[in-house]
Amino acid sequence: FCDAIFRTDSTPTESQIKTVKDFCKSHSLKLVECVNNFTEAYPARSPIDSLYCCDRAEAPNCQAACKHLLRTMNTDQEIMDGLIKECGTQPLPQDPMWQCFLSRAYPPSPPEEETPHPAQMDCAKLHCCSKANTSVCREKCQEISTHWGSQTWQDFDQLCEYNPMETELINCLADVREPCQLGCKDLTYCTNFNNRPTELFRSCNMQSDQGAMNDIKLWSNGTIKMPFMNIPVLDIRKCLPDMWKAVACSLQIKPCHSKSRGSVICKSDCVDILTKCGDKKRFHGGQTPERLCEVLSPVDDPERCIPLHRYLRENDKKTKTDRSCGQCSCLCWGDGNCSTKSSYMLILILVRCIARHRVCLSNSSDCPQYECVGRPPVCDRNSMELACDTDGLVHRSLCHLQQAGKTLAYMGHCQEACKKTNKVCGHNGETYNTVCEAFSDRVAVDYEGHCRAVGALSDTALDSVCSEVSCPPISTAGCQPIIPPGACCPICASMLQILWSQKQMNTFSKLNRNRPMTVHDVLQILRLHISVPQCDVFGYLSIDNRLVVLVAPVDHQPTPLQIEACSKEAEKIDSLINYASPTLVSHVPLSAFLSSEIKTSSIHSGGSLPSPVHHILWFFLAFIITAPLRLLEV
Repeated sequence: FCDAIFRTDSTPTESQIKTVKDFCKSHSLKLVECVNNFTEAYPARSPIDSLYCCDRAEAPNCQAACKHLLRTMNTDQEIMDGLIKECGTQPLPQDPMWQCFLSRAYPPSPPEEETPHPAQMDCAKLHCCSKANTSVCREKCQEISTHWGSQTWQDFDQLCEYNPMETELINCLADVREPCQLGCKDLTYCTNFNNRPTELFRSCNMQSDQGAMNDIKLWSNGTIKMPFMNIPVLDIRKCLPDMWKAVACSLQIKPCHSKSRGSVICKSDCVDILTKCGDKKRFHGGQTPERLCEVLSPVDDPERCIPLHRYLRENDKKTKTDRSCGQCSCLCWGDGNCSTKSSYMLILILVRCIARHRVCLSNSSDCPQYECVGRPPVCDRNSMELACDTDGLVHRSLCHLQQAGKTLAYMGHCQEACKKTNKVCGHNGETYNTVCEAFSDRVAVDYEGHCRAVGALSDTALDSVCSEVSCPPISTAGCQPIIPPGACCPICASMLQILWSQKQMNTFSKLNRNRPMTVHDVLQILRLHISVPQCDVFGYLSIDNRLVVLVAPVDHQPTPLQIEACSKEAEKIDSLINYASPTLVSHVPLSAFLSSEIKTSSIHSGGSLPSPVHHILWFFLAFIITAPLRLLEV
């Protein structure tokens, strides 16, 4: 009788313990003593202790019924059945009342263990855990959802990720981690997936693109390693290489369908490719292409699996347009679209669609490349965003520029050196009419003329595409310059390559009324952390999705001291990022920075200044910095 009660996972009730004592006291006093010790170690909880959970119910009748049930019922099952009946809801983890009861259902953690912080709990994943078909996967799912920093995900991946019984759980988690999104573009390896604006993909990004290329390299060794099996294959570089590339890209980019959220290739394609390219001599006993694919790709419905033939060629339906954003000859809406006067929805104020190129770090909202500027009778006097027109006149804002009927040249004060058009290529690969236009976009200049090439992306990469580019001379004699990723010409500056969180940028965008977070926004805030006026901040988003920030002297021929000062400024920002200093992370966009790598320019010994003069130059630098403040005081 005792064994029947205590062998279950649930704690025995008070009535069960009393029955054991009454039944066994005449047979074994040691057993009764053991039961008494158990009740002292695990005292029975009274349902009344959970009354506060009832206050979390949204409906008043549910609150009243909950409190009545806790006061009158004794067993958990009776209380749960009563709550389901009276409140009309199932025990879901996202319901505040049920969440409270479910959290109390688990035994308390040992004192030395820390209670999980709410920031470590992923409620969306907890919801998916209820879809698990096995208790092992349900427990592992709950652990990785409440302690995302733990290593349980490795066990979960091996036991559950490829378990055919847990398809619903895995698809739910995939929707949380990588929701299906329309469109795919800008891939450099999986190019056949580009230009598909009406198809859904889970992971169309540069990381997955690189991952597919790495998978092909690993598979070329002759074995495809899975968590639960190894698949021997022939040389995939010679046997259906395009098909294998489509497999790798499909598993990384993850096309998904409305009827099936999974991302597995179709069974017929699996059987076909393993029949032709599987190394049958190395197959284990009983392995055949059909049996392997029964585990790997059990589905053959094109609407529930990925047909590889769709991605063996590029999409021939081009959707790109080269129409520039010029002056609207009609009326312009808030989304940048123009409508004729015959439209029944009219805006009475004529506006101009001004091109404003942006590089957005958030992807949770649109990234408009224009700005519709109206022509109201009176412009806002509080608006102060200087704009320079093509005639060299400065205006208080774009509204004032529009009122004057002028054309925008660049934002900021007008500069004498930029009156005439002189095309330059920025480090971001964009061609600008003048240096001032590039600088107003917070982009440093690579070379003069139209952009003609993209340089090497790393120091180890060999690249000859820049051979036709004429680079300007190094600004300072003796400087050991750097070459930013994708640039052709060396520059005497310091460079930070910053990893950042897309998720946090999206959060900031949503909190800011879905206004996109741009590279320009981040650079403008970083400028606030530069204290030396002879240094400025420029930057762009590299091809590998890193934020490249340059801290460079603003003078055409900077002194060694100015170069060193800018290097120190860059080192300071690098340290603030890598140590997550409150000085930096208190600014909302900058708190999304994860880590930083720095490269600085230095001066050859021949270009170095003698050490006695070094301190004098620092004195003059301090004088230059503080002189404007003293003038203001005067």
